[in-house]
Amino acid sequence: MTVRPVSLVTQVYEALRRRIAEQRLAAGERLGISDLAAEFAISATPVREALARLRADGLVTLADNRGYRVTPAPDPAAIRHWMDARLVIEANTLPLAAPRLGARDLARLQAINDRIAAGRFSGNLALAQRFVRARGFAELNLAFHSTLIAAAGNPYLLRAWQAVAVTAQFSRMHLRSGVPHQATIVAEHQRIIDALRRGDAAAAAAALRTHIIDSLARDETQQRTEQPARARTVARRRYSPGHRPRP
Repeated sequence: MTVRPVSLVTQVYEALRRRIAEQRLAAGERLGISDLAAEFAISATPVREALARLRADGLVTLADNRGYRVTPAPDPAAIRHWMDARLVIEANTLPLAAPRLGARDLARLQAINDRIAAGRFSGNLALAQRFVRARGFAELNLAFHSTLIAAAGNPYLLRAWQAVAVTAQFSRMHLRSGVPHQATIVAEHQRIIDALRRGDAAAAAAALRTHIIDSLARDETQQRTEQPARARTVARRRYSPGHRPRP
């Protein structure tokens, strides 16, 4: 088997992505194409392509006459909007996907969740290790949820979900504290799997909905000093059927 070298674009992309995650590049900091090309000792083309990939991830912005700049980490409002979109897409797609999930799909979901359970995503880790672990968790969690969405067999729903979920921007929140609720996430995933194995699509969708809402509460807690139980109560009230948001 021939192993191809990693492209220059990917190398620059990974290096800058890591610097942003580790906050070695500050929010709003300008990323000059010519400066980066000189630093990496390459032409401007791969730098420009790497920055375009980072922009697609939401990690940098491009403004007229200002060039590329580092995007600020998501604030609580951005996290809520992200979770709102995920909730609408995922909770309504799973009932379509459930009848199509076969034994191989369920085995894949279980294997992914077992890997999350066995992973070490928190603890006393060096910054470089935290980056690797946070990214590892994000990729496994993404694989779990993408398996559910892809099973619906609807390319429009899959693309809509990918546009929302497949972004590095929201995995940055795990860099400082890791994944402190790892066991809870595993248990919530397991409830979804168990319901699917029983053939109970409604219970699986309800478990997924609760998982997303409670994840929102946990992520908001990581951004603020609010107690997890209170944040969870606020989140569930926000998404209750009879709730009317304040203008």
